[in-house]
Amino acid sequence: MLLKLHVRIVDSNTSVAVEFAWFAFFDADDEYGPVVYPHVHEVDGNYSLKLPGGSYKVMVEAGGYEPKYLVS
Repeated sequence: MLLKLHVRIVDSNTSVAVEFAWFAFFDADDEYGPVVYPHVHEVDGNYSLKLPGGSYKVMVEAGGYEPKYLVS
């Protein structure tokens, strides 16, 4: 199964779109398992990602910002 995600990233202080972010998906059940770096398409802070189905912990980073971690 292939997951398709659509994400918009904005600065929490200014609500301005954050461009050029990158994503790393870690297996939610095995923190030492393989990391998935999805195919990403970005336009004006809107991101489309494709990755294999599963349960993930997600790290999002962008220049000038601290990394953010999420659980999907």
